[in-house]
Amino acid sequence: MALDRGLSYLNQWLYHQTETQNDQAIQAIMDSNSASLVLMVISVIIFAPICEELLFRGLLIKGLLPNVNPIYAIVISGLVFSAMHQSSNAISFAIYAVMGMSFAYAYVKTDRIEVSIALHMLNNTVATVLNFV
Repeated sequence: MALDRGLSYLNQWLYHQTETQNDQAIQAIMDSNSASLVLMVISVIIFAPICEELLFRGLLIKGLLPNVNPIYAIVISGLVFSAMHQSSNAISFAIYAVMGMSFAYAYVKTDRIEVSIALHMLNNTVATVLNFV
């Protein structure tokens, strides 16, 4: 996602952070020992996307905001998603908000939670692989 990459560069330039606080916490757990590494990779790639999409898209958009304009529901979902990801500055918050809004857009557009889960899994897989490179 070009906007996400651009925000990451801006975060590095303004705040000298090469990764978000959330990514740093995940990396610290993965670095602690091999069992933690395996469990964290499974959690980050499989369990977190499923749980987060069911919560931030399924429950929030379909459960709590079913009669809200879809654009507003997408924005609210993205902002709440970002608020739960340990942002340490405005750029980091924007990175997660845009990511959450992208997943929410995919969900609203297709009306299939599987689509946003798959996109979230793909995003987390790429991020995890890049952490190893």
